Amino acid sequence: MPREGSMLTALAQFVKDLPQFQGLLQTFTSSEGGTISVLEAAKAIVLGTVWRELNVPLLVVTPQPEDARHLFDQLLEYWGEDASIHHFTEFEALPFERLTPDKTTVHQRLRTLGALANARHAELPPLVVTSASGIALKTLRPEAFETDGRYSTVNKGDTVSMDALLSHWTEMGYRMERTVEIPGAMSRRGGIIDIFPIGYDRPVRLDFWGDYVEDVRTFDPISQRSDEALNLVTITPAEELLPALAVREELDQIIGNLDFTECTETAKGRIGEEIALLMLGYHVEDSDFYRGIFNHNPILDFLPSNCLVVLDEPLEVEHSFKDLDTRTAEMQQIKTKRGELPGNFPSPFLSWSEISSWLETQHRRLAVTRWSGEASMSFPFLQTTSYAGHLDSFVQDIQQRCSRSERVIIVSFHGQRLREILQDYDIGAPLTEDLFNLPEPGSVVIVRGSLDEGWVAPLTQHKDPKGKVLQEKDDGSLVLFSDVEIFGTRKVNRSRRKFATPVHDLPPEILPGSFVVHVDHGVAKFTGMITMHETGEDREYLLLEYAEDDKLYVPMELSYRVGLFVGASDHPPSLTRLGSQEWANAKSRVKKAAKEMAEELLSLYSQREASQGIAFGEDTLWQQEIEDAFPYVETPDQLTAITDVKFDMEGSKPMDRLVCGDVGYGKTEVALRAAFKAVAHGYQVAMLVPTTVLAQQQHGTFAERLGPYPIKVDVLSRFRSQQEVAQVLKGLTDGSVDICIGTHRLIQKDVNFKNLGLVVIDEEHRFGVAHKERLKQMRTEVDVLTLTATPIPRTLNMALSGIRDMSPMETPPEERLPIKTYVSEDSDELLRDAILRELDRGGQVYVVHNRIFNIAHLADRINRLVPEARVVMAHGRMHEEQLEQVMAEFGRAEHDVLLCTTIIESGLDLPNVNTLIIDRADTLGLAQLYQLRGRVGRGRNRAYCYLLIPPNRRITEGAQKRLETILAATELGAGFRIAMKDLEIRGAGQILGTQQSGSIRSVGFDLYSQILSTAVEELKSGETTPDEPEGPPQEDIIVNLKIPSRIPPSYIEDLTARLSFYQRLNRIRDLETLQEIRDELWDRFGAFPHELHNLLYVIRVRVLALAVNVGSVAREGHFVAIRLTEDIGGARAALQKELGPEVRVGNHLIRLDTRSLERPWGQVLLELLEGIAVFRQRMADIWEAQ
Repeated sequence: MPREGSMLTALAQFVKDLPQFQGLLQTFTSSEGGTISVLEAAKAIVLGTVWRELNVPLLVVTPQPEDARHLFDQLLEYWGEDASIHHFTEFEALPFERLTPDKTTVHQRLRTLGALANARHAELPPLVVTSASGIALKTLRPEAFETDGRYSTVNKGDTVSMDALLSHWTEMGYRMERTVEIPGAMSRRGGIIDIFPIGYDRPVRLDFWGDYVEDVRTFDPISQRSDEALNLVTITPAEELLPALAVREELDQIIGNLDFTECTETAKGRIGEEIALLMLGYHVEDSDFYRGIFNHNPILDFLPSNCLVVLDEPLEVEHSFKDLDTRTAEMQQIKTKRGELPGNFPSPFLSWSEISSWLETQHRRLAVTRWSGEASMSFPFLQTTSYAGHLDSFVQDIQQRCSRSERVIIVSFHGQRLREILQDYDIGAPLTEDLFNLPEPGSVVIVRGSLDEGWVAPLTQHKDPKGKVLQEKDDGSLVLFSDVEIFGTRKVNRSRRKFATPVHDLPPEILPGSFVVHVDHGVAKFTGMITMHETGEDREYLLLEYAEDDKLYVPMELSYRVGLFVGASDHPPSLTRLGSQEWANAKSRVKKAAKEMAEELLSLYSQREASQGIAFGEDTLWQQEIEDAFPYVETPDQLTAITDVKFDMEGSKPMDRLVCGDVGYGKTEVALRAAFKAVAHGYQVAMLVPTTVLAQQQHGTFAERLGPYPIKVDVLSRFRSQQEVAQVLKGLTDGSVDICIGTHRLIQKDVNFKNLGLVVIDEEHRFGVAHKERLKQMRTEVDVLTLTATPIPRTLNMALSGIRDMSPMETPPEERLPIKTYVSEDSDELLRDAILRELDRGGQVYVVHNRIFNIAHLADRINRLVPEARVVMAHGRMHEEQLEQVMAEFGRAEHDVLLCTTIIESGLDLPNVNTLIIDRADTLGLAQLYQLRGRVGRGRNRAYCYLLIPPNRRITEGAQKRLETILAATELGAGFRIAMKDLEIRGAGQILGTQQSGSIRSVGFDLYSQILSTAVEELKSGETTPDEPEGPPQEDIIVNLKIPSRIPPSYIEDLTARLSFYQRLNRIRDLETLQEIRDELWDRFGAFPHELHNLLYVIRVRVLALAVNVGSVAREGHFVAIRLTEDIGGARAALQKELGPEVRVGNHLIRLDTRSLERPWGQVLLELLEGIAVFRQRMADIWEAQ
């Protein structure tokens, strides 16, 4: 439902009152529809009002995918994000290609089909927008979405077989996973089933007692904790290709008609094998290749009889369908001729003749065109005036419109600012979130929000809600302005993913085969867990493998001493030799290096604290204007970083702040606002970047944003002539250049600033030692803002807290347009089509080929396939000046295709490059794939990423997993966590320097962070600890109660999850945390077995013992002995009296005889430990009082 009180309310009423709209409603009662003409900017409000007024499902078909996306965005802007408006996306891929679409696209299509299939149950029928290729692509049968079946809807209180449910959901495309984190996954743990249904915002947990459904509730995919209770859950398909649900007779006929006569033996064998596997229910990599065999229905089959079908520009829609027909026939002919495709292989697309035949039978349809000559009815919308930031002209126009009794509605993100400007001209304009009624004639209202375009329409009649005519005569026009007309741009409200979360909040997982670090024994490989039977109980141990095949068995109660070795994946660690001084020496070296670094940072920090810096003033009006002109809504992290920087600049100490985040996260905007603030208060700014290409790129960004202001921005690099360099140097000296962006040339001795106030350093780790020394000196003189494009681990940020100011930007700026990602076998047709599609819309292409020795062969192939493309190569063995020249030319769009190695992995930000093709994607790591994909999608156009793998060859299981992870396009899941952790370790190494990178490699990042944090705290406090290796911590308490206590594998089958809970339990230091984990175990895994009850009891004893300095608690025969770490001394008699006659209190030992107890000894033991705590507190209070 659209949210009530949106700007829609009054505008929809206005559209309804138009005579043309009333006439349109009449046509639906007397005929099957007609053709109307509407201004492009007003199509969304008119079609949305038709949808709401008729209250029937609406399907809008546009000519091209971009048209559908644009209309969908406009509809959401008018009707709100919560409206039942769906975008039925298309794959935009060549037919008959072995190409796997991203899960985001698949799930979006399935959600739309589910909404149409169940439209009769919906409070508001759906409005669906799609393109010609979207409607033509064959899909599932509507029967697959019926929710009346026994296994499709599960109610609380139902009786249903868990095995039957899981079997049915598997047929619907759900995949069994260890934990349910992403849509389409399910898992089972005893009597609990977790599933993430398509169309739900959160996964759902079903709790069974036998076959009885006791409880249904949603849960958080990050914490895995339950939250909202539900009465039922509805399961719709999770995949668009479901062989198990296909009609067998139809399949047999289609497969029987396949003609393999002209096929190669390889193709024949592969196609036959894969069809057989699919029919048996197995997963096949490129299953979408067989869409034409298993899917035969269009989305049209999902439409109810009362649905209205709208063709947007019908002639263009027909042309797009016919183009698709031609391309499909050509591709089929090429593939069949080459022996890659059998004869009679069905197309994944329906033809135009099939679609048009269906449309002819549709009772209600409407054609919409922008040209009034083609229409039987024209809506009176006109384009409004554009002012491109000239606010004086805008205000004058508003005054004139008001004098003509026009009604003016302004929809803007800058409502408060516009309201103040209009007030200066005595124009009253209320600012509101809602628009229930149109403004009075001659008045203005401002609505806070965003629109793509405005429009003007005459207002000849105005009616009240009951339809009574209030005015017959012309009372002027209704004018709708957006930020696009007023400022020339608008803020894009980047939609957030439901579950975007900082990856740091997700704990790393230890898997068999992982490298781990034992605090006391060093680096090992975790090979698994083993169970040993001893002293009458089964106990689990971690089995660690060290150098020379040495093995260490770690009992689970000490598992918290073992952590994942976190390091860069391209540097596997060396295993430690047990029984040697190797590990002790390594820790000692790391401790020394960390201390030296902490001393250096602290020294620099102290110098800054003692220096008198520049205290910049508060923000000016121009500062607010430049910030309002930023075309995006700032992310929370971006706003925090901006606030941090301004706070530092307004302070009296020199700023030294590091802002870190990936390309596109908004660091440049933070730097630009800081630079503007410095210039506004009379100071110059130097921005230092590592390469000439980046200097040119940043100069372009700054010059464009600061163009309307009297600020001189210049650039200093090797691309400038000697005469130009001399002019820039003169401008810096005399103060005529306000902001200078340059490479290390900017910090040479002949560069003199008249009044330097701020230095911005981009990617400092890429500068040489001499340059870094100069930068270190600068930090005590002026404000310094450092930017880095690599994410930094939060633990490093915390370790350096107080001596290094950091602003991490972890929130990705989610565009409304996710990058369309495909995995496909390499083919000439795909390569040509992908490049041409980008060139046709005026864009550029990256082609990544990470093998320099044969990169020229790929260049020749591209030139042969796409002779019209201008191709240029770039790789690391080129001379630096030549490489920079090539990159700069590509940045200026002098080339269409950049064929390169992974050198584009970081740093470049080119909004015009929106297609990325990665050759042999199976050979690249997940972190590399993630960063490479981030190079596209920087602009407003849809971005495409093609991950190519070798044709007719199996790729490794690891490569398959990496490609599946990148296709999932989600921040949840272990794969993404690994990729981000890999990037973070690189970032930590870059910021800390070479020596510290060596330390990270030797002990792992987590342990390094602990050592660094300790070194910083020691230096701050002035207290030091000995340099010898640390012994076992004081809090290692031995609790041996001779009771079976463990997490049985039958309770938590997944080894990684079980180990994670062991480690969390053994790190517990308070009863509150114990209760939280206890609740989580019950919630996620169900009722406790007795061994787990015992384990939780043992942990409780351990926590209580820790609080009262107990060294061990042991049960032997009929006695429980509590050994204290301190001598009781003279308090022995008082403690004996406090604890009672059931115990014997000695100097170090308290013994409990269980034979004389009337209550369970376990309960008495807890009371004893609590009694000791009360006694200690009383003694402490007495001592303090004295």
